[in-house]
This record gives sequence, structure tokens and C-alpha cells, in this order.
Amino acid sequence: MQTTAQSIYAIYALVYISYKNKPVNPAEISNSSSIPKRFLEITLNKLKHHGILKSKKGPSGGFILSKPPQKITLYDILSATEGNLSLFDCEKYLPEGCHFKQFLESINIKHLNLLKSITLEDISKQESQYFLDFII
Repeated sequence: MQTTAQSIYAIYALVYISYKNKPVNPAEISNSSSIPKRFLEITLNKLKHHGILKSKKGPSGGFILSKPPQKITLYDILSATEGNLSLFDCEKYLPEGCHFKQFLESINIKHLNLLKSITLEDISKQESQYFLDFII
């Protein structure tokens, strides 16, 4: 599975928002990166639609996490931006019978479990020095 730019932008934005700990507007995130503002707005609204973000209106409004970073998984994020996260779908290509379906399904399960085990907090810790230097 190769992720799209939207997934990378979503992860960046979520880490950024988690460090700010207050509503953040898309323009601020866009200005801190090379992410086009309009594309970021679409991405953030998709994350909101999937329950990862909430939005606050008004002059001090913006997007905030809907739950703590340790409760948001990479699986949640990628499911919102990519949809189906399975690595293999042999029945799609071998509809008459995929004889190694169980083997490939076991790999899919391990892959999905790995994504479910990595939290936004884990990602944020890996990037903490970069974001702290940049945001402060």
C-alpha cells in the first residue's frame, strides 16, 4: 500500500494540532509547511467527518483533536484518507479461486494490527524536536 499526499498531509496536520493544544486554522498549518491551503482544508474536513477532528467557529476558531493523541491511531488516520487499507485482495484478480487467500489475509491482518498499534502520540514523540523548534 502506498499512501497518497493526503495521508502525509493529514499526519503532519494532526501532529501540528496536537502540539498547539488549541484550535488551529488551516492557514496556520499551510504557512508552516508546503501544504496547499485548499487541499489541507479538504483533508481536515475529511478527518472531521471521520471523527478525528472537531472544529470551532469564530475568530479564535479552527480544528482541534476530537480525542487525546494516544486514542487516535495510524489506522484511524489512513482509513479516513485512504479508505481500504488491505494490502492484498487476490479474489479481485483471481475470482475463480484464490488458493493462497488465507496466507494473504493473515498478512493483511498483521498489517492492520500494526497500523492500529501506532498512535498519534507515538508519531508526535518521534517528531517532537522538529515541531517544538518550529512551533515555539
